[in-house]
This record gives sequence, C-alpha cells and structure tokens, in this order.
Amino acid sequence: MKRIFFNTHGEPNQVLQIEDINTPEPGPDQVRVRIPLRPIHAIDLAWIRGVYPHPRPRP
Repeated sequence: MKRIFFNTHGEPNQVLQIEDINTPEPGPDQVRVRIPLRPIHAIDLAWIRGVYPHPRPRP
C-alpha cells in the first residue's frame, strides 16, 4: 500500500512524498476496502500549500 504525505507546506510537486507502507490486516468485524484512486481536490491543494485556515477548536 502507498501513502502520500507532506511534512511542510509548499507547492504540492515539491513537498508531497510517496511512501510504501505495510497493509494492515482487518480486525474482527472489520473489512478491507480497496480504493484504487482518490482525487486531490482544490481544498486539499490549499491545505498542502498552507493557505487554508486550520479549523477552530470546538468549545
């Protein structure tokens, strides 16, 4: 399984990293769902660039 992550904000093509990780085994009463693709939306790009505000803490 692969994951895409970033440790610092910036342009996605410069800060996104791809890493192979172990696929966890489902626990009792759990299933594994295969998601072949996941889109990256405009809000995701804003979060990666650091221009989307962090959510406010709940009262």
